[in-house]
Amino acid sequence: MIRIVAGTYEGLLYGWELPVTAKKPTKMKLTFGYSAHAECIKSVSLMTAKEGKTLISGGNDEMIKIYNVNKRVEVGTLMEHKGAVTCLEFFGQSHMLSGSADNSICIWRTSDWNCLHILGGHKAEITSMAVHPSGKLAFSVARDRTLRMWNLVKGRIAYIRRLEKEASSVVMSQSGSRYALSFGSDVSVFSSANAEVVGMLEHSDKVHAAVFATDEYVVCGGEDKCIYVWKATGSLVAKVTHADIISRIRCMEVVYARGAEELPWIVVASSSGAVQVWDLADFTFDDESPEEANKDVTPLVSTTLLSKPRVTCLSACVASSDDKDASGKAKTKKTVKKVKKVEVTKISAAESAAAPRVVVEIEDKTETVVKTTTTEKSNAPNKRKAKQQGQNGKKKKAAKQ
Repeated sequence: MIRIVAGTYEGLLYGWELPVTAKKPTKMKLTFGYSAHAECIKSVSLMTAKEGKTLISGGNDEMIKIYNVNKRVEVGTLMEHKGAVTCLEFFGQSHMLSGSADNSICIWRTSDWNCLHILGGHKAEITSMAVHPSGKLAFSVARDRTLRMWNLVKGRIAYIRRLEKEASSVVMSQSGSRYALSFGSDVSVFSSANAEVVGMLEHSDKVHAAVFATDEYVVCGGEDKCIYVWKATGSLVAKVTHADIISRIRCMEVVYARGAEELPWIVVASSSGAVQVWDLADFTFDDESPEEANKDVTPLVSTTLLSKPRVTCLSACVASSDDKDASGKAKTKKTVKKVKKVEVTKISAAESAAAPRVVVEIEDKTETVVKTTTTEKSNAPNKRKAKQQGQNGKKKKAAKQ
């Protein structure tokens, strides 16, 4: 199944589950709605290495909250940052990175949630981060108009690039061979090997979300409520609109529902509370008429939250269903042997004192211990004294004779 989580401006977290079957899904189930933060939620992230079991969220209240999604419980809170938590990124199941308005990046160990290291260097609020698939490098952009590449092995800066404009986001391709930066209405694609420009993706309105579907295709969405599919080199191959998207597209996520070899699903969220799942395999990639060729394309599922909250962040991943494990095999249920409870009758102190005998059970035999009463104990010395006096009297009579 697909697990989707969205954070809102009002501080609410929403979660959905979508089955992955041979037939195309027609509905996704709302599994929870939770008031997680006192202020706006800026970022959410599901741990994909654990099938979305662990969820973290960060917001303007300067806190990072940890949840167990399977059990629907809040596990803990991290309070290292001194500013709004703007971005969160997992790497595998061992570490997590958090960026903040306090200009710092914290590296956390997920086994005990200790902050191992703090990366400093940005002069303004950090807006976005991306971790290389190798786990050795990370990219970050901030309002100081710089792109910084970090050596995560040594915990220090490796490369700084001055930007002409402020970048709102940085995303990495699945192989790590390319990365993309969003500048207002433009998205620039770079090669990770030499930092050279691969392509420029120019839009008419501001872009709020850009993700790599594959190393060759980039999906974008923004102010004009349209979904764009570009070749990384700069050619537009598909453009789609939908009636349910009545406001700007705020965020996007890629989910490989059928495996990394197939085209992925794209999860889209708008600021009016609409959440949709699109299958890129349904799109027709046409350089000459990208919009006309895709006028009949519809999302797999589409839902809108009743209160229409302003969705600010999104995360999605493939998760196993309750009755199947990660490999798709049915889980074996553990049988728990029920133990019959034995009721113990408590005896009061008065009843215990009045009891004349104590019964001790040893295996299947019963041993009876008789208590000596107080009167028996008090008469014992008198009997011994009378016996001694009788013996002394007999000795005296024998001496006289």
